Amino acid sequence: MVEKRMKYKVKKERINDALWELHDFNINVASREIFLHGWHNSEWNENLEPEVEYRMATKFIKNLAFLNNQSDDNILIHQQTCGGDWDHGMAIHDAIAASVAPTTMLCYAHSRSMSSLTLQAATTRVLMPDCFFMMHHGSAGGEDTVRGMLTFAEQIAKDKSRMMEVYVWRCAGSEAFKDMSERQIENFLEKKLQLKQEWFMNAEEAVHYGFADGVFGDKGFDSIDKIRRKR
Repeated sequence: MVEKRMKYKVKKERINDALWELHDFNINVASREIFLHGWHNSEWNENLEPEVEYRMATKFIKNLAFLNNQSDDNILIHQQTCGGDWDHGMAIHDAIAASVAPTTMLCYAHSRSMSSLTLQAATTRVLMPDCFFMMHHGSAGGEDTVRGMLTFAEQIAKDKSRMMEVYVWRCAGSEAFKDMSERQIENFLEKKLQLKQEWFMNAEEAVHYGFADGVFGDKGFDSIDKIRRKR
């Protein structure tokens, strides 16, 4: 049986509309693809990569909701973004987790810090061959009264616990952790972070530890069509 190719030819009279969707709204409606990346404007330092923030999250949630309202066919999310804000990153994570349609996330360049967590919500998680994965506890800071800072520290501890919960849930059953309980996995991850602070992995290592399902180009993940059919 010849594999059906997913091709979406844009009609000549629709080219301007299609480009508008891609450039202004980061979505290809016909092919059910969303492009998740930083918000760009002339005020941003062009030498720095825009991070996860409220504009990225808001646009993504709108696009995901729209595609879910159209059908329950697979949604392909192309992610290329570094880390960023915890709250808005978890908004993206939760929106993906709540998607009625199965989602495939394909990561480029890096899946690190907050963008390593958004990846975990996807039904199928795929890294490009040269995409690296990095997890850490992140950073926090502020200025307030003593009581205010103590309250802030309590919330940070809750966020840290939630972060580990997300990682452990997706890592369980992986090649590296197949014989470990969730508590043992969490202890392993915490020890790694205490030792390294930032734990970097190449694409193959990320799959080994269960942070991703496959590397694009490997058997079973060697085409866009194939990664989109996985559940």
